[in-house]
Amino acid sequence: MIKVLTTHIGSLPFKDIGEALDFTFKFDLPVLFTLPKLNSNDLMENSIVQILTHKSVTVPYESEFFKSLNEKNIKAFKYQLTGPYTALRILDHIDPHHGHSLDYIIECLSARYQELLDRWSQYDVLIMLDEPMLASCSDDEFLKILAFVESLDVSGKALHCCDKLDIERVNRIGQSCFIHLDLSLYSISDLKHLKVDLISGFSMGPLGDQAGLKSYLKGTLRDGAIIAPSCGLAIESNTGAYELFIALEGIKAFFYENLNPIV
Repeated sequence: MIKVLTTHIGSLPFKDIGEALDFTFKFDLPVLFTLPKLNSNDLMENSIVQILTHKSVTVPYESEFFKSLNEKNIKAFKYQLTGPYTALRILDHIDPHHGHSLDYIIECLSARYQELLDRWSQYDVLIMLDEPMLASCSDDEFLKILAFVESLDVSGKALHCCDKLDIERVNRIGQSCFIHLDLSLYSISDLKHLKVDLISGFSMGPLGDQAGLKSYLKGTLRDGAIIAPSCGLAIESNTGAYELFIALEGIKAFFYENLNPIV
């Protein structure tokens, strides 16, 4: 039987850690989440400044998450990390005179992120690098980011971009890692040029009726493919987050009905 797995991006809208834990463990691949509405330090810009300034990675809710993970005897989870290009753009916004190069940021993040991966080596972790601004990077910067991704010593790695990328870049990323896209930004004609055997993460964009998209994907999804909302859920209401989960489960059910033989 072909399996399709659900997950989500890192941020959640909840202000209660217990509710966030209950929510993330509803997914096939739970996520070590952030809660920006509970703690502003969870915002991407604040966390990346902390990493680059203090040269350490503080993982919010790590102890609570792993307590639940171990109690449920689950080995696989996902964690979202800020990619180097997005980190550079964040610094540009905060302080246009910061003086740090992309090379410096890559060097710093490589060391800090690998410390995390070593700490979690007993788990099957999917690291997803958050690069929502990747479409605007130069060709040279793009190659440096790919080299950074390839250097991470972890079997499960992905790159997330919720902006529309050039199809050539999408296929090149797919040679280095899994990729998570907002497929609502792409036409069916665009998707036909994707080397979909390299694409593991699928985003449904607005999780409504997308008959053409679902019809196309049912012919291309492979065993173990991942589907997820297009972006983090922190901007949603609590109710909205649950509605997105239900919609995602509906899409998963559609694929199961169309990918697997009736017995």
